[in-house]
Amino acid sequence: MDLKNEILPIINALTPAIFAASAYFAYKALQSARRNIHETIKINRRNKRADTILHCNNRYDELYKLRISVKDMSPEAQKTAVHAYYARFWGLKSDQFDYWLAGLIDVHTFFDWALSTVRSFKDKQPLIGNDPSSSFKSGWQNIGAQDNEISNPWFVELVRALIELSDSDGMDKAIHDELLEVLTIVDKKSRPYRDALQDEMSIAFYVASRAKLPKLGLLRAEREQSRLH
Repeated sequence: MDLKNEILPIINALTPAIFAASAYFAYKALQSARRNIHETIKINRRNKRADTILHCNNRYDELYKLRISVKDMSPEAQKTAVHAYYARFWGLKSDQFDYWLAGLIDVHTFFDWALSTVRSFKDKQPLIGNDPSSSFKSGWQNIGAQDNEISNPWFVELVRALIELSDSDGMDKAIHDELLEVLTIVDKKSRPYRDALQDEMSIAFYVASRAKLPKLGLLRAEREQSRLH
């Protein structure tokens, strides 16, 4: 028997095992590559969220500096500073809402920021002495609401719900639970828009979406009515 006839049976017998081993190692390599990609995505997302939070905190710092400087200004300068403060403050809060929708802020952080806004509405202390027109609520009604009514209607709905929560007594667990319910509704009803936004939404989709944004229904009466259906 020649060498060829001796080796061929061995090769034929080993071929399935070789193919199986090759397929196994190829599968493991693919799984490893997928894990690496997934981990890279998670790291990038965490880094982007950290950068966004730092960006917002820096803006908060600038706002705080402006707030404490108001008391040392002349009456005329104070009026200009108050308008600038609330325009910048509500611009920041509107951006934070958009960052959350875009996935750049985690829900825990956004919940804390929203809760802080509820506390601010509870604080009746005006920015200037006893001038009610410089209060937090006036800053929203006269500046924040007007600036966002058309450009960011979901944000306006959310803030109105936060004002309603701030009218409750204290800051007990019930307020926390209600805020979680409000954010859950936002998350659910905004999901198609958010998914498209996070997937590099086209201008055509954005225009179409803006034309038919659903009402979120975040006030207590609206939430109760929704539960009845």
